[in-house]
Amino acid sequence: MKKVTDVIAAIISCIGIFTLASFLDNESQTFISLFVYITLFFLSGLIIRKFYNNKHLVLSFSIILFSLEVFVFLIGDFPGRIAMSIIAMSLSYIMGYMWLKWRISFKIASCLILMIFYFSSVFYFMPQIINRNLFFKHSNLKNNSALNYFNNVELKDTLGNTYQNVFKKNKVYLIEFYFRNCWPCVIKEDALEKLREEIPDSSFQIIYIQNGKIDEFESYLETCREKKNSAIRYYDNNGILSSNLKLKGYPFGMVIDKAGKIRQTENGFGPEVADLFLDKEIPLIKVLLNENINHHQRCSLR
Repeated sequence: MKKVTDVIAAIISCIGIFTLASFLDNESQTFISLFVYITLFFLSGLIIRKFYNNKHLVLSFSIILFSLEVFVFLIGDFPGRIAMSIIAMSLSYIMGYMWLKWRISFKIASCLILMIFYFSSVFYFMPQIINRNLFFKHSNLKNNSALNYFNNVELKDTLGNTYQNVFKKNKVYLIEFYFRNCWPCVIKEDALEKLREEIPDSSFQIIYIQNGKIDEFESYLETCREKKNSAIRYYDNNGILSSNLKLKGYPFGMVIDKAGKIRQTENGFGPEVADLFLDKEIPLIKVLLNENINHHQRCSLR
């Protein structure tokens, strides 16, 4: 009976700790979330070895932990980022479990390894991984006409006026989809304002579209009142446009060229990729602004 109790306790503990770490990962910045993983699972390994050093509990906890890691990796949207988190979990759990038995030299060496992994992940590997994933999500939309997705769409402005087509010919657009309580959306808006400053060309326009399936119209009005910039904002009534695009994550952005074609998409955001985002967006938009479109292409935006 005690063995069964130990196994159940290990399973509940592991799932609880894993869920807590995952929740904090979604809500925090990368440098915080990796630190959370390292701390929680180091303490888990240390406590198991110190107070509950029996093979049934250790084995059960380890199996559940690594099973959850594999499961999340297989279903996750950002496998590179998840892989980094898995490595952080595994290393810290093993270090915590072995800590009390290691000599001082082993402890110092293991701390150095973990610190090198942490800082290299936060400042180089993780931003590169996230950035690559952002720009390849929803790649099936690329080179399609943006107008294909505006069927039966009602975009409202602050006065309640409705629009179906918000594009004009000979302009380049960055369309940003968001909802009110989306923390990454707030972070990304700062980067988009920098982008606007870097490209003051009147032929380039940023348009924000708030998801009407998640937010009420009043939330949209409140957002518009709070924002002091001159950004153009629309309310996607009933979230029809977002549904047409099959958006699953926010923030979501797409760059539309003068001919009305979707040239780039990005899904998600974080402060660690802000500079990389600008480094990719600025040259692309400048190239699109210098493109000439023929008469046939112009007709697609009328």
